[in-house]
Amino acid sequence: MTADAGRRPTIAEIAALTARLRTLSQAGRVADPAEVDRFLADKREILDRIDVDDLPSPTSGFTRSSAQAVRELAAEGHPDAEGMVRSYLDDVSERVGVPVHQWGLDERDMDEIRTAEVRGTHDAVQHAHVAITDRRTAEAVSPFAAEEATVEDEAGFW
Repeated sequence: MTADAGRRPTIAEIAALTARLRTLSQAGRVADPAEVDRFLADKREILDRIDVDDLPSPTSGFTRSSAQAVRELAAEGHPDAEGMVRSYLDDVSERVGVPVHQWGLDERDMDEIRTAEVRGTHDAVQHAHVAITDRRTAEAVSPFAAEEATVEDEAGFW
């Protein structure tokens, strides 16, 4: 391989180096020592051309399985972590038109799950408030209103 310190390694160069590694690995102990030395020199040359600042941070591409996401959310104190993850994956599957339940969840996904839980909790509290207010209004008009419907019936989510 030709040394070109200012040029990033290409996919073709990395693929060729990987093919050479496979060949050397298959040869095992009978591999030509001179070829092993050439391979190691070419590998070092390619590695030297990789700029560390161009690499993603170790956590930027980190994904976790659904089960890991559930454990993480549960450890944060979310009592319905499993439901949160399942609901999020169902919603994403519907939006993209294919099942995504086996895909990894990255930090953006986790933030979306947490935000959806806060939004859902807020909506549930608001809905309950409206139901209670409506019932109190109905009781003020008719003392029999309390017998006609319960808060749970009116809230519709209990």
